[in-house]
Amino acid sequence: MFGVQEEPVLVFGEGKSFATESFKPDDVARMRKLAEKFPGAFHVFAALKADLTDAEKTAIGDFATWGRERLPDGRPRAPVIALSGTELFAAWDIEHVWKEMGDPRAKFVQRPTARIDNLWTLADITQQLYLGFPDPHTRRLQPLANTAVPNS
Repeated sequence: MFGVQEEPVLVFGEGKSFATESFKPDDVARMRKLAEKFPGAFHVFAALKADLTDAEKTAIGDFATWGRERLPDGRPRAPVIALSGTELFAAWDIEHVWKEMGDPRAKFVQRPTARIDNLWTLADITQQLYLGFPDPHTRRLQPLANTAVPNS
């Protein structure tokens, strides 16, 4: 429609309530099996609670790290999106809620180039917010150390 031609994407999700330890190792293992059968599919971990526990961050983070490896076509093997009640209970849209909440979320939607309606962008941002991942683009923006040109 309107000249935009994008391939459809496959998304698998695991939704939980407010339980303290919502995501168990079996949940993550099940998502990994799906990722092995459907490379390139997105995997959403959504819980109604405000944040993940350290154990959940570790388990989902290990899966997300594995999922960041590239397929032969350059896509991530299994991009992971983590969502909390903040996003799930948003009255209108995530961008509006994140702006109202201020940092750290607001910094992601204040950039004019940030398009959280793009699933790859949403995966990168939510991995930073909920899993404690570094910004994957930071290294590209920092100057290389010891790159001084020797005097001739």
